[in-house]
Amino acid sequence: MLSYKMAPESNKYLIKELKWDSTCFGYSVGCLMLDHNDGFLPEDIFIYNKNFRLLYVFSKVLLKSNDKKLKLVDTKLMFCRKAETLECKFQGIRSYFGPLKQELLNLALSSGEFSRFKTDSSFENDEYYKLYREWIINSLNRKIAIDLFVYYVGDGIKGFVSLTAKKHQVEIGLIAVDKNSRGQGIGRDLINYAINYAALNGYMTIKVATQEDNKPAVALYRKLGFELIDLTYVYHYWNI
Repeated sequence: MLSYKMAPESNKYLIKELKWDSTCFGYSVGCLMLDHNDGFLPEDIFIYNKNFRLLYVFSKVLLKSNDKKLKLVDTKLMFCRKAETLECKFQGIRSYFGPLKQELLNLALSSGEFSRFKTDSSFENDEYYKLYREWIINSLNRKIAIDLFVYYVGDGIKGFVSLTAKKHQVEIGLIAVDKNSRGQGIGRDLINYAINYAALNGYMTIKVATQEDNKPAVALYRKLGFELIDLTYVYHYWNI
């Protein structure tokens, strides 16, 4: 069960305890969603929530705070496009059921190259590795993914994409291409395969999230017909 904490003088700010993150990282992690905010945060929201070692703060506007512990760590972009069948040849792409090969783990880790879990230097306990390892494992066993497709060249895995789904929409979860195989259209083919898969399985749209700093990914999604539908500023607040 999720638990919630409130600062006594700021009870409109609801902080949710993230059980999975807390268990994975080995310390308490909380989350604050600011869907409607003027950009100002009362200082007591952090004073009264020191039981969390780390707080994720998600905001639709840039925040103004005098607390230097509050750091902007990511600008998350959400893209979306219509699912449709494409006249493409998808040679080498197959659904994968099997163990966690080192090739896949390496690709999963490379998919988070611009992730806040890698770029925030306050992480010191291999949190980035733990998170992405669990993510790929739970995608392989279909706990969080409806399917996972790999791109083979010979017997070697050169890329992969995992997909999740909700109602009429598919979302790309993890996607990566081997660093020595980039620039060969593998990422494009994996994304087009996901678009085609969504349409063939009755989904209306397909979404994908990435970091604003990931310029190559942003450019590729736009080139393949995705449009920006949402932007979220992500902050970390460390009680250390």
